[in-house]
Amino acid sequence: MSMHEQTVAIAAILDRRDRTIVAVDGPSAAGKSTFARTLAGAAGQSTVLHLDDFYRPMPAAKRAALTPAEGAEQFFDVDRLITQALAPLRAGRAARFQAYDWATDRLGEWRDAPATRLVIVEGVHAADLRCRAFLDVTVFVATAPQVRWERMLARGQNDPEQIRRWLAAEDWYFTQQGVPEAADWVVPGDAA
Repeated sequence: MSMHEQTVAIAAILDRRDRTIVAVDGPSAAGKSTFARTLAGAAGQSTVLHLDDFYRPMPAAKRAALTPAEGAEQFFDVDRLITQALAPLRAGRAARFQAYDWATDRLGEWRDAPATRLVIVEGVHAADLRCRAFLDVTVFVATAPQVRWERMLARGQNDPEQIRRWLAAEDWYFTQQGVPEAADWVVPGDAA
């Protein structure tokens, strides 16, 4: 079943619920944002949170020196995601969170996230163990490593060494937390 077909099927199931928080996790350049956007469109009224907004400010030299385990723990501020977004949304309240500013490596503007029937949290760490108590459904987007590598290089945002460090931290996170195995659905992202 294609990503689009699975998205429509998942949206139909979720449409029968009063309030649902869905985590869309998977490796970089797997197609998580595409899946989340498609799911939001198929489901109608929804709120989409991007883990990129919960990146942790940190000097580049410190970030480059992190081990894969340290990177997995420190790249994203999962505690901020929970306190500023997931906890209020789970309680049926609107969330207000401070988004990471990629241009300045600082926390930037405050953003509002309404408590809609469907909340989609997309990005690496969306299904982090610390988040799972706030989630109803987890989706893992699986894509071949070579496809992801080519997508990351095509984006032109990082050099190959930065990408390798990032991927090592991702691998550590997925292995240590069993994210693919714990997912309710695994969808293909190769054609995303």
